[in-house]
Amino acid sequence: MTQREEYFLGHSLPEQRRLQQQAHELADESAWLFDQIGLAPGSRVVEIGCGPQGCLELLSNRVGPTGSVVGVELNDHAVELARHFLSDRGITNVEVRQGHGAATGLPRQSFHLATARLVLVNIPEPEKVVAEMAALVTNGGYVALHEADWTAHICEPRLPAWDRLMQVFEVYSIENGIDLHVGRRVVSMLRAAGLIDIRTNPLIHVYGPDHSRRPIFLQFVNNLRDRVVEDGLISGDEFAECMASLEKHLVDPNTFVLSHVYIQAWGRKPQTSSSSLQSNRSARSSYTMGPRTSGRRALDRPLVEREPLVFAGTCDMSGHLRGKGFPAADLPSRLKKGVGLAYSQIMISAFGPIYETPFGTQGDVILLPDPETRVHVEFPDSAPESFYLGDIVTGEGRPWEYCPRDFLRRALADLKSESGLDLYAAFEQEFVFTGVEGRPAFAYALDSFRRQGVFGETFVAALRVAGVTPDSFLAEYAPRQFEVTSAPAIGVKAADEAVVTREMARAVAWRLGHRVIFAPMIEPEGIGNGTHIHFSLLDSEGKPAMYDPLGPCELSQVGACFVAGILRHLPALTAITAPSVASYFRLTPNRWAPTWANLGYRDRGASVRVCPIFTTAEEDAARQFNVEYRVADAAASPYMVLGALVHAGVDGIRKQMKLPPAPTNFWAMSEADRAAAGIARLPASLGEALDILAISEEARRWFGEDFLAVYLQFKRSEIKALQGLNPAEVCQRYVEAY
Repeated sequence: MTQREEYFLGHSLPEQRRLQQQAHELADESAWLFDQIGLAPGSRVVEIGCGPQGCLELLSNRVGPTGSVVGVELNDHAVELARHFLSDRGITNVEVRQGHGAATGLPRQSFHLATARLVLVNIPEPEKVVAEMAALVTNGGYVALHEADWTAHICEPRLPAWDRLMQVFEVYSIENGIDLHVGRRVVSMLRAAGLIDIRTNPLIHVYGPDHSRRPIFLQFVNNLRDRVVEDGLISGDEFAECMASLEKHLVDPNTFVLSHVYIQAWGRKPQTSSSSLQSNRSARSSYTMGPRTSGRRALDRPLVEREPLVFAGTCDMSGHLRGKGFPAADLPSRLKKGVGLAYSQIMISAFGPIYETPFGTQGDVILLPDPETRVHVEFPDSAPESFYLGDIVTGEGRPWEYCPRDFLRRALADLKSESGLDLYAAFEQEFVFTGVEGRPAFAYALDSFRRQGVFGETFVAALRVAGVTPDSFLAEYAPRQFEVTSAPAIGVKAADEAVVTREMARAVAWRLGHRVIFAPMIEPEGIGNGTHIHFSLLDSEGKPAMYDPLGPCELSQVGACFVAGILRHLPALTAITAPSVASYFRLTPNRWAPTWANLGYRDRGASVRVCPIFTTAEEDAARQFNVEYRVADAAASPYMVLGALVHAGVDGIRKQMKLPPAPTNFWAMSEADRAAAGIARLPASLGEALDILAISEEARRWFGEDFLAVYLQFKRSEIKALQGLNPAEVCQRYVEAY
């Protein structure tokens, strides 16, 4: 990658015009911020990164003829434009200087206010700019920031072109040291710079059809067009196609566009000396090493500042997220070179030990973080959750044949190649929260919902910050059981979000002094935790392709073939989607869990359910329509589950499989009648399911010969590890593991 201008979006003429327009668009919000500080006439103010206009006129009016404003701007052309703007307006109490925001050269402690608006999100090392701003203000002065966090910026209906350009935008930003989520960090940066009495104001907007900022993402990526193409992140032709598709989507008045989350944050510099200020800052941002010494002040003890860490992992065959951590400062290089793993790490069991491995102690592969999967969630009085999901690749950078995430990616590529369609899916996940008392009479009750306390609200908030759009959170059927659902996503992202959802639930529960349990069964005779996958298909324009009101069970022709493939292979699929010994304690009659490989029209007892369409919903019937796969639980990797479903569905499309005739009342049929109708009973144990998978020629093609052998060995070794235990003891092992 070639060396770039430090300002992320560049300094082209269109960008300068956008910044001039932005000055008008954000004027009211900036005025409100200055009102909170109480900026008085006669004040001295510095604006960092003022661009061609910024807040200069607003600040000039606030400080009046007896006050003064200095604008600092890096780009010489923007400085010239700002000076022309001031001259045209007859503004004489503002001076614009060319300089770097982290090293302005201005005298220390000379200003009553230092402010910056949407600067930190566009530059590397924003902490240095905040530190410079704190140094410029007098004791008792203020630093005020108005910054963005890109988490919430979405359009609905989802558009593949939007997602693709966003992926390119995020990768390019990371490669250039830009934090698109800096908004969530401004409070900690102000605190680290020694500010006190910090306050915040979050802002979010709906960009309607006539809103001037509706095309802002399109403008941003267009600024970067030459650079992202030059860096090989996207071809020129693909970029043009995505831009045309996005422009058309934004013109459509039915497209919903949500802004970034904007964070206004301001804090005061203490009325203290600079040396005391530094000591106070250290006390707040550091922890003590070594034992306490009687009679010795805390600030006299040796202090070590915390260094941020990042974790990179993948959800393996056991359904656990495993990987390695490294210093956050190394992130740019780690995104390129990854972290090393041994072959046999893929054989770590659900319970921890490696029971068997065909690899021995030999072999090295790379876990390569996917920049698009970044999760960074701050928690009070705790280290943040900061991690990436990734792929396992060879030393040459090729996909490793045993990588679960690539298993899904290969399936999605086959779906695209065979039909031109994309998978659109969402996970519905059940778990037990230990922070409430188990009371069996309160299924789905407000009392159960109430007694989880702040867990639900914190969990849902963490999901949203992590980039997952929550759909529902509820108290479920069993004591202490809850369920969370999220909005659907396209392709691999749907599985990524399922992994993130599990980890956010664990993270929040742990910080509250409890845990969540995703194990399929808590006790053999109890009620299980299922994972249900809702899915549909989208065409190349992002339009629903699975619905036909006149088709069988309202399925289109391609949708019927896809579902028929799943039904045909369902007995083998259970070895992948319900992959624990305890899973089969759940898949028994009279538990509202599937026991037959059947399709049900709005029937929660079926393995595959056609879900209802609601006339009260805003979305049309085709957009609502989805099918639910119910033979899964959290012992399975979401990548393996979705990959298996897609592979089976593609087989149905390829072979033009037909759906079996829908019985009028499946539950009134005898077992003989079901068998005669071609409806198979689901396996009664993990061992039986693995035996069925082992003889499936189709599964051999999905996995590849070696991967299938490894998976079978992995799961059979898990069965052996539990031999001799009674059902209650088996359940307890999974409770401890999940």
